[in-house]
Amino acid sequence: MPTLLPGTGTIGLARRISRHCGIRVGLMACGRYADEERYVDIAENVRNNDELLLHTLCSPVNCIVEIILALASSVTLVLPDVAYGRQEKHAQGTRATLSARCVASVLSRTIV
Repeated sequence: MPTLLPGTGTIGLARRISRHCGIRVGLMACGRYADEERYVDIAENVRNNDELLLHTLCSPVNCIVEIILALASSVTLVLPDVAYGRQEKHAQGTRATLSARCVASVLSRTIV
């Protein structure tokens, strides 16, 4: 049975999913050091276990750094709402970056 690891801003949703699906919410702390640099501390043994990271890329959290740091611990990412989705099509007559594709590419390549 997988363990659900809640990121910043998703603890309430993690608890509801846990009750509905009957899975355990694991211990993970996300925060900032005094210099505003972010950290992630997973207090679970994730090696050879099924761990699901529940996080968001939307306001007010919008912290891709927490997700990247947590993904370095061999967990599976669950994004209930994918940010930057509205920027997936080029604006007419521009060469604007396809933001959703860029974010997906960064997350899918995050391997340590």
